[in-house]
Amino acid sequence: MTERLSFQRRFCLFNGLFAMLCMGAAYAWGVFVIPLENQFGWLRTQTSLAFTLNIMLFALGNIATGILSRRISFSALMRMGAGFMGGGFFLTSLVTQSWQLYFTYSLLGGFGAGLAYNCVVSSVPQWFPERPALMTGILLVGYAMSSAIFGPLCNAVITNCGIAEAFLLIAAVSFLGLFLASFRTRIPSPEQKQELPAPLQRAGKSGTDKPSGVMLKTSLFWLTFFVLCFTSGSGMIFINHISPMLTEELGVQPALAASVISVVFFFNASGRIIGGFFLDKYGMKRTVFSITGLMFLAVSAATAGLYCKTTPLLIVSGVCALFAFGANANMIPSLVRELFGQKYFSLNYSLMNLSTIIVSLMPTAIGTLQMYFGGYTIPILGLTGLNVLTIHLAFLLIRQHEKSL
Repeated sequence: MTERLSFQRRFCLFNGLFAMLCMGAAYAWGVFVIPLENQFGWLRTQTSLAFTLNIMLFALGNIATGILSRRISFSALMRMGAGFMGGGFFLTSLVTQSWQLYFTYSLLGGFGAGLAYNCVVSSVPQWFPERPALMTGILLVGYAMSSAIFGPLCNAVITNCGIAEAFLLIAAVSFLGLFLASFRTRIPSPEQKQELPAPLQRAGKSGTDKPSGVMLKTSLFWLTFFVLCFTSGSGMIFINHISPMLTEELGVQPALAASVISVVFFFNASGRIIGGFFLDKYGMKRTVFSITGLMFLAVSAATAGLYCKTTPLLIVSGVCALFAFGANANMIPSLVRELFGQKYFSLNYSLMNLSTIIVSLMPTAIGTLQMYFGGYTIPILGLTGLNVLTIHLAFLLIRQHEKSL
C-alpha cells in the first residue's frame, strides 16, 4: 500500500468521524425535555413522542440512502442530509406548537441524520477491510461524543440565552459540518481496493453476500433484528430518561444531571470502540453475550437505584447501559457485514436498522408508564424482564449462526 493511499484512508476516517460528531446532536435531546415542557406546557408523552418520531424518520433516511446510493453518490446524499438536518433544526428554533416540533425536529432533522449516517457507515469501513468493526466503532464515537459536547453546551445556552438559540447552534453545526464532510465521503475505487490490506480472517466468519430479499427470509436476520432492537431500546430509554430520572426521582439539580449525562455518554463512546475491537478480535459469540448480559445488569441496577433512592447506583447503571448501548450500536453495521456480506450492505443495513422504529417507541412507552404509575421504578422493572428475553434470543441467534456455517 502506497503512502498516498494510506493517507487517503486515514483522512476518510477523520472526515467520517467529524461528520458523525456534527450529526449526533439529536442525542442531546434529554437537556431540552424539561425546558420545553416548562416553556410550552407540554406533557412528557409529547416530548417523548418528538424523540420517537425523530428515530423513526432516522430509519427511513437510512433506507433512502440504501436505495438511492445505487444511482447517487454518497457525497451528494450527504449534502442532502446536511440540508434536511440544518433546515430542520433552524425551523425548530421557531416552533410554538408540538405538531411543529414533530415536523421540524422529528421529520426533517431525523430524516436528514439518517441519510448522512448511512453514507458514513457504508463508505468509510470499506477503506479498512482488515479492521472494519473497530473503524466503525471509531466513527460511532463521534456520534456518541456529540452528546457529551452538545449536552452541557446546549444546557448553558438554554440557561443564558434560550431554547431557540440552542437549536440554532445545532442547526449551524450540523449543516456546515455535514456539507464540508460530504466532499470527502466516498468509497475506494476497484484499483485502490486491490492495494488495501486483506480482510481479517477469523474462525467462524461467514461473510456471504446475501441480497436483501434473501436476507429477509432467514431466521438469522430476524433473531439478529430483535436482539439488536431490544438492546438498543433499553439504551435509548436511558438516553431519553436518565436526566428526568435523576432530577425528578432523586432530586438532582439540572446542571449536575447534565454533567452526569456527559460522563455517561463518554462510556457510550468508549463502548463503540471497545465493542468493535472485541468483535474483530474475539468474534460474534462472545460479543453478543457480553453486550446483552451487561445491559441486563444495567437495567437491574437501575431498578434497585430507583427503588432505594440511591443516586450513585443509578449513575452506575447509566454508565453500564450506555456502554452496552454504544457497543450494540457498533454491532448493528458490523454484524450485517459479517452475516450478510459487503456487496448489499447499504440496503441490508438500512433494513436491519428498521429496528430503530421499535426502539423509538420504547422511550415513549416508558414515558407513558411513568405518568401512569407516578414514577420510573415499575416501568424499569418491566424493562428488566425484556432483557431476560433478549438474552434468550441471543442464545438462539448464536446457535442458528453456528448451524449456518
